[in-house]
Amino acid sequence: MSLTTSDAQKLRELFDKYDDDKNGGLDINEFKNFLTEAGEEFDDEDLNELYAVFDHDHNGLLAFDEFVDYVGCIESGDERRLIEYRFKSIDTDDNGVLDASELQQFQKLCGNIITLEQAEELLKEIDCNGDGKVTLEDYIKYSE
Repeated sequence: MSLTTSDAQKLRELFDKYDDDKNGGLDINEFKNFLTEAGEEFDDEDLNELYAVFDHDHNGLLAFDEFVDYVGCIESGDERRLIEYRFKSIDTDDNGVLDASELQQFQKLCGNIITLEQAEELLKEIDCNGDGKVTLEDYIKYSE
């Protein structure tokens, strides 16, 4: 997201407002407070997934740049962009292909415990062209 100095300052002020413990990152409860005040309501499962998608380094804190990514994605209204963020969040080795262990780990971050076998079955569903690989294009087709 390309920001003017003024926009960046406004986002920083908004971020700081919700960073209750002033540790430089929003934990999931602080992020939930932001969403609630913004008029967004998510059940716990959806909130956990959204948080996992934008907490790029999966350290349990949404840093300012991750917060800016979230705001930019939502402001754009581009569903495909959100799907791409989700894919990138799952693809932790950045090879452009999802594997079962990555999907299993992402589900764990979202609060869902699945077996490796369940992850493999889900990947088979997502693999639109049946080549045994789940790429971004497969993931987009599956998600739309």
